[in-house]
Amino acid sequence: MLGSERRVVITGLGLVTPLGDSPDRVWTSLSQGHGMVRSLEAFRVAGLPNDVGAEIRDFDLMKHYALPKYRNALRKSRKYMARDI
Repeated sequence: MLGSERRVVITGLGLVTPLGDSPDRVWTSLSQGHGMVRSLEAFRVAGLPNDVGAEIRDFDLMKHYALPKYRNALRKSRKYMARDI
């Protein structure tokens, strides 16, 4: 494959950030000056030196993003994944 020419086509842009999950939502959040660093809710922070972060809330991969043919495989693999991975 060395020296071969490969072409890539970018067909879209996808974002999953604390500011939003689409280019329009992220741009709106940025242009309005919204900050996303706030108290963490996903896990206990008692005893840690800091209790704030920029976590993604209200995100459901299975509902909005996963293609129907991959949903069963993703559902099974989520059993073995920790949220912080």
